[in-house]
Amino acid sequence: QLLQFPNHLRKLSNHHVLLHSSFATTSSTSSHPNKHTVSLLSGGGSGHEPSHAGYIGSNLLSGAILGGIFASPPVSSILAAIRAVTLPASQGGRGCLLIVKNY
Repeated sequence: QLLQFPNHLRKLSNHHVLLHSSFATTSSTSSHPNKHTVSLLSGGGSGHEPSHAGYIGSNLLSGAILGGIFASPPVSSILAAIRAVTLPASQGGRGCLLIVKNY
């Protein structure tokens, strides 16, 4: 997905996390996407259908957290993704919703 859509996705360094490109250019908090909308994250194992990255986009997922084959993502990657897409409430952040599936 990242190679197919290099202008729309970015990889969070040191983690198996893909984010919408709007989170890459947030040098100031006034332009941060979380100031205007709730961030949405989902993810899961990369087994039969590692499709989560395909749902990243405007008005869709803010990012996807990828686990190994048939394994959940590591907690460190989940926390890194939450921190990357969410501003503190004191800076006007709207929060983050994690979409967790039962598999």
